[in-house]
Amino acid sequence: MNGFGYHPEEYACVMPQPRVTAVIITYNDWDMLRQCLETVLVQDWPNLDILVVDNCSSDGTAKKLPPAFPQVRLLVLQENLHYAGACNAGVEHSQSDYIALLNNDIYLPKDFIRRLVEALEARTDAAVAGPAVDNMNMDMSQYPYNGAMSLTGAVIHNVFKDRTLAFGAAGCSLVFKHELVGLPFDSDYRFTHEEIYLAWRARLRGYEVFCVPEVVVKHIGGATVSNFSEQNRFLLERNRRLNFLTLFSTATRMRIWPLMLLSRLMERFSDLRAGRSLVPIRKAARWIREHKEMLKTKRTALQAQRRVPDKKVIQWMSYKITNNTTLSGRLINAAAYFWCMLVGLSTWELRKK
Repeated sequence: MNGFGYHPEEYACVMPQPRVTAVIITYNDWDMLRQCLETVLVQDWPNLDILVVDNCSSDGTAKKLPPAFPQVRLLVLQENLHYAGACNAGVEHSQSDYIALLNNDIYLPKDFIRRLVEALEARTDAAVAGPAVDNMNMDMSQYPYNGAMSLTGAVIHNVFKDRTLAFGAAGCSLVFKHELVGLPFDSDYRFTHEEIYLAWRARLRGYEVFCVPEVVVKHIGGATVSNFSEQNRFLLERNRRLNFLTLFSTATRMRIWPLMLLSRLMERFSDLRAGRSLVPIRKAARWIREHKEMLKTKRTALQAQRRVPDKKVIQWMSYKITNNTTLSGRLINAAAYFWCMLVGLSTWELRKK
């Protein structure tokens, strides 16, 4: 205490909570959006801005939202920019320190924002964090651990026994540091693999991505898109190839090409057995051939952001190229294992511990 009765401890500087914008993308599903917003509005983080991006809905969402949720900002797009473009549009309308990207078919626990932001605040090396996701359209008991992306772009189940570890965060609900990430997606992706692009780009720039497994988000799943429509199969295949061709270095792509060829042969055989058309796959290959200059531009821009070698990214991937546990699947993965050993592709399973 000084002569004027001043107590320094009473005037200790209290750091303000970072500003967070929750960007929620919606398209023609007012009831689902309303239920989602009810879980966002009760978040225990006071410094929260909520922005709904209406992706050119035709169900009257833009008229219904303001009177029902006056505390929520609304951005109405004049054309459907699909998920990646709509997310970018929402981020462009935010000046917050953190961005939470949310699908409209999720239900958040009330500590979602707080737990993920606090986790990111505690790690200066990290740019993106995600929760555990309970996909309500799946038997989650089959997936006790987080999956990883394979070198060929497939999602391999149950790789990381530590639930805080993952290659990337689920696209339905994640939080990122605005300053480090900027616009999260390449709008050309539309949807599918855009969250892989986000995580991969963050890792390429030397930042970590992790999960907060104590926070569980319920995700209806498949409410907007189906992976089995021809258009969506085209996007899955095309965007997978986009990631491979633009985010890996040329030297790394050369080492992985044999695995890509093996993966494609296996997947085409599986498609034929299941009676699925190969038209979307051929369309994706044709798109890649017809957009070589675009690919070159994207690759140059992404490689200019590189701060770490590919081996730092590959250590978060899996050598496996299939989840098939039959004899043929095990043989294919065994071949992939020995190839990675031979050419020095040190994936999560092969890294030096």
